[in-house]
Amino acid sequence: MSSLTEKAYCPLALRLSGRLVVVVGGGKVAERKIRRLLGHGCKITLVSPVVSTELGTLIGMGGIHWIERKARGADFEGAFLVLLATDDPQANMELAVEARKAGALVNRADDPEDCDFVFGASLHRGAVEASVFSGGDAPALAAWLRDELESTVGEDIGEFAEFFAELRDQVIGMDPSAEERGGLLRKLLSSGLYGVFHEKGAGAALEFARKQMGRPQEG
Repeated sequence: MSSLTEKAYCPLALRLSGRLVVVVGGGKVAERKIRRLLGHGCKITLVSPVVSTELGTLIGMGGIHWIERKARGADFEGAFLVLLATDDPQANMELAVEARKAGALVNRADDPEDCDFVFGASLHRGAVEASVFSGGDAPALAAWLRDELESTVGEDIGEFAEFFAELRDQVIGMDPSAEERGGLLRKLLSSGLYGVFHEKGAGAALEFARKQMGRPQEG
């Protein structure tokens, strides 16, 4: 078990736009990994002699370059991330070595101890994405915590995020210091602003926020 003072992973959000991500494997696991990557702007290369029906459908939709053979070290040149999802542990181990030689970060589906990064259990709604990590030791626990979070957050949280971003711009326009701005935004969030938005809509939430900020409602 990992020590409380030394954690295996540091949760990070990576900008993948324009970066090469290589996925090795043609089954269900590879499909799940690719679905996590879609929509983030990365260049996806899939290397596998055969692929599942579902992966074939994704490839047919475009945006995925399929190399129809077994992977080799040269496939990892220029890759930022490499995801190894074959059903051959020995092959995964050897490919992980080659991928790291190429300077890529590696995720092995069959061996959490040989991963440079892992995916958290994620809740994704609009522009909002929340991921729960368990240090790689208990993915089922992370998934349960994600489900608990999902049960407390409405489907409209993505719309609220857009609303709150506009509200933040208004706060910035008031020209407070960075510390005061942060305090005011936290006050708005803890005052029940999302509840008003969820129950009554953006107009009522904006009026509520203006009252909290001590500003009159604009006509």
